[in-house]
Amino acid sequence: MEDKINAAPLSAQKDSRSAAESPAPCRDVSPGRPAQGSSTPPPVTGEARWLLLGALLIGVACAALLFSDACDSWGFALFWCIALLVYLAYQWRRVWENRYAMLLLLGTLVLNCRYFFDGGGEFGLINYLLVPCLFLLFLVFVQENPARQREGVLLPAFFAGFGIKPFSAIGRAFAAMSSLGRGRKQLAPVLIGLLVGLPLAAIVTALLTLADAGMAALVGRIFCGLSLTAALRNVVVTFVTALLFYSLFYNAFWGQKRRVPDHAAGSWPPVTLGIVTALLLLVYAVFAIVQFQYLFGGKLPGALTYSEYAREGFWQLIAVALMNFTLFGLTCRYAKRTAAGLALQALLLFATALLLASAAARLLLYIGAYGLTMMRILPLWLMVYLAALTLLCGLRLWRERLPLLRIAAATLLYWYVALNLPDWSVVIELYNAAH
Repeated sequence: MEDKINAAPLSAQKDSRSAAESPAPCRDVSPGRPAQGSSTPPPVTGEARWLLLGALLIGVACAALLFSDACDSWGFALFWCIALLVYLAYQWRRVWENRYAMLLLLGTLVLNCRYFFDGGGEFGLINYLLVPCLFLLFLVFVQENPARQREGVLLPAFFAGFGIKPFSAIGRAFAAMSSLGRGRKQLAPVLIGLLVGLPLAAIVTALLTLADAGMAALVGRIFCGLSLTAALRNVVVTFVTALLFYSLFYNAFWGQKRRVPDHAAGSWPPVTLGIVTALLLLVYAVFAIVQFQYLFGGKLPGALTYSEYAREGFWQLIAVALMNFTLFGLTCRYAKRTAAGLALQALLLFATALLLASAAARLLLYIGAYGLTMMRILPLWLMVYLAALTLLCGLRLWRERLPLLRIAAATLLYWYVALNLPDWSVVIELYNAAH
């Protein structure tokens, strides 16, 4: 009986000691991600090793498509399709479960295909810069997946995707290379030697061919007319691109999410925002009276013609409308929802609609006087989007849980996609001929 009594605390002590020595389950956050508070590098997983193959494929595609004289716009588009396929091979499930990420992905693919067939048309240069930005934004959105009204975390994560993430995990790429021969003691040194020695040998060979004509003739006979300089360039481009994309994808797959500062709704005094909105509405009331007199009373200020009046103040009106949208968003996010506040916000949206109507009337006068051009189509396109944004803000007043920022961003993306579809040179020619 005494043995049993003594055995009980010893057993409990042993269980407590084993529980203390065993690692906590929450420390294994995800494959390849270091535990918080740990200074030791995480172990290399099988997924991290397979990512080497995907990064190498992207590097080869970069050298063959982006740095090849034979490839044009289709090579650029095909390269980003390959990079996207490598990403989706790892993250397709997370992308499929995120409907906003799917919308962003589809819009990016449409623009990329547009660039593939004809170089993007009138917006080729814009799309050349926009497709990589949308691709990176897509990666950031899938990784962060912020909650509603927490989308501000995407901005610093986006810029980190350009300046930090392609470089911060390059060491993990070399760690994955060194682990390829795990379990085979002689394989890892051989692989590392080849990865380091082959590019170095190519560099030394190129330098020696430039230093000695006999060496250049010998290398020329061996490679049968192949350009050693081009081959060296392709090796360097492949290796550097593979490292950068490995680091970028490693951070996208297993990197830590950014912490979002918690600013509770209703933290701003509603009286302050109400006074600001009321003062703006007073100014807009005076402006509306003047605009109705000019646009519908047949009387213009001074000796201005309708075309001169149309050109003046258009972009200022657009800037004021954007300021109104910013004030509306801040009020929805940080001010307490009250009946008086909702009324002021509704009046602010009505004033914004009047500003847009005035700007549209000015622009249509200008088009009527001088005809249609691409530089006049773009403001019309922007104004239609701002009108749609005004309607979305009105829906946000009625439905508080509407994800306004995400829907507005998706609308902007697909409205830009629609801008890329027509042949605007034909549209302009037909319109000007008819008028």
